[in-house]
Amino acid sequence: MASSSSSTVSHEEFKLFHNIDRGIFIRLVLNLRRDIGESLNVMGLLLWLEHGIYAPNLIYEIQHWPDSGINDLAEEAIKCLNCMENIEFPSFYEDSNLIIPLIRQVTKNGISLRLIHENRHCVIRGIVKLVEDVCIRAFDDITKQVLQYNSMAADEVISIERNSEPFRFYGPLVRPILPVFNVGELSKEIPANQQASLHESSVISAQNKFAKEDLEEMINTINKICILDEGRNNNNNEDEVEADDRTIFLTFSKGYPISQTEVTEFFTRKFGVDFVDRVEMQELPNGEQPLYARLILRSTSGIETILKGRPKAKFSINGKHVWARKFERRHQSSTSEII
Repeated sequence: MASSSSSTVSHEEFKLFHNIDRGIFIRLVLNLRRDIGESLNVMGLLLWLEHGIYAPNLIYEIQHWPDSGINDLAEEAIKCLNCMENIEFPSFYEDSNLIIPLIRQVTKNGISLRLIHENRHCVIRGIVKLVEDVCIRAFDDITKQVLQYNSMAADEVISIERNSEPFRFYGPLVRPILPVFNVGELSKEIPANQQASLHESSVISAQNKFAKEDLEEMINTINKICILDEGRNNNNNEDEVEADDRTIFLTFSKGYPISQTEVTEFFTRKFGVDFVDRVEMQELPNGEQPLYARLILRSTSGIETILKGRPKAKFSINGKHVWARKFERRHQSSTSEII
């Protein structure tokens, strides 16, 4: 994805960037009729695995799986989430490697249930942040549609009960029948005549309440971990901050060339579509390999997000090592020399 100097990203652009993620979520809540809040948490865990070192192309790869495979993967994700609710590792998960075979497969055996449990504070903090920052924003129209269908189905059941007393329905009411959506049908709308009968404000209120309660439950599970807001409310002041003060200095290994596009797409995919301002590669004659680049972020808080309190951080971009540290300029030099 090309870098942009714009300080804002529209809602539609944000959803377009997360189009593949939206496709997986649609299959969970519409094709598979899974619970909305549960599916948000499942997506949060899958995105956490993808944003780390365990499965960098996870969402892209599983989009080709059948619905049955997606459902099995979601069940394993739920087992991980349930396991993290326990202070002690559950005794009935002794052979943890056999509990989540698909997750171990997609992470090349890099993740086990016990490892997730041992690092549950970090994992849940990451999941909650991804659900808040990505899932709720990128999937809001999808959750709204599901709640609308649920509302209509519930009204139909009430009408049947009132007007046809001898009739008795003994099936489950938890999963009202929804149309099966294909991944390409992301923009499919409810017919206008049905929309007109819906109580729009109550549906949106229910959606927000659903997401909020589910997030609060996850936070309480890890003793009310505080989710830090990394300057989200101060974005309007970032234009006044010098670019150097929100810049990361990247160094590359000689013999392993990395392009500007690779750098931009990696950090955008890892930290979000509104994280990177632009990438400035070392200027060299054509044909020579740049050995460093400046990663200018949209917020100074992004520096801590990348470095996590360390002087340096190491990343792998398409199998090529990249070192990151805070950008500093030599005060005694009139040139653009960097330390």
